[in-house]
Amino acid sequence: MRSIPRRLLRRHSTAVAYLALFAALGGSAYAAVIVTGKNIKDGTVTGRDVKNSSLGKNKLSATAVSSLTGQRGPAGAQGPKGDPGQQGPQGPKGDTGLNVAGTRQVPNQNDLACDQDVVVGTLPVSVPASSRIWTHAHGAIANRNSGATEAGLWLRLRDAGDTETLAVSVASSVGGLAAWTVSPLQTGGLMLEGDNPAAPANPYTAAPGSYLLQLVVTSQSGTCGQTNKPSFGWNQGGVMGFQLVGP
Repeated sequence: MRSIPRRLLRRHSTAVAYLALFAALGGSAYAAVIVTGKNIKDGTVTGRDVKNSSLGKNKLSATAVSSLTGQRGPAGAQGPKGDPGQQGPQGPKGDTGLNVAGTRQVPNQNDLACDQDVVVGTLPVSVPASSRIWTHAHGAIANRNSGATEAGLWLRLRDAGDTETLAVSVASSVGGLAAWTVSPLQTGGLMLEGDNPAAPANPYTAAPGSYLLQLVVTSQSGTCGQTNKPSFGWNQGGVMGFQLVGP
């Protein structure tokens, strides 16, 4: 009975010894084999043999990276012009501006009628909103041995139809004229209510509308006009103008 187990144990020990020997020989043989690129035939390694996500860009050539990312192609032709958009809503109406100023040169005028108001220059005035009107004018009266002893210069504001004087400036006047006197005169300031330049009144406020600003001269007294008549202007006549200054 004892001989059978001994035989089995002896056989088992021998098998284990052989297995150990094979393992040792196999491990040594595996460790001794190193596979390099020279051992691989070109074209035999495929994408299936490479583990996914195991290769980074640093393992690829510049040409391979460029082929993966792609290069920008040439610009395409310009597309057709689109349809115009819808018109936006109209903005709010702006405030009405003032015709803030106007001026003109007044030419010379000979042979003025004596003892009359003679208009030597006219300037249209457009008033968009209630405003006071500041004016200015200058010129000269050449007596020309007319016999006149007095001369005057002022501005007046008339309605658009030139039928009524609405306001005037204070008159500039000179007396004691000699035969060949040339008298420079100037007038202006705020237009005043009424039609008498010798009696200033309250400042005039013009309602919106159209008006005529006129420069007026007069030569009178003495023997004006019995031989010669006076003239307005000396060295290019004179100048007249206005400015709207608000109510």
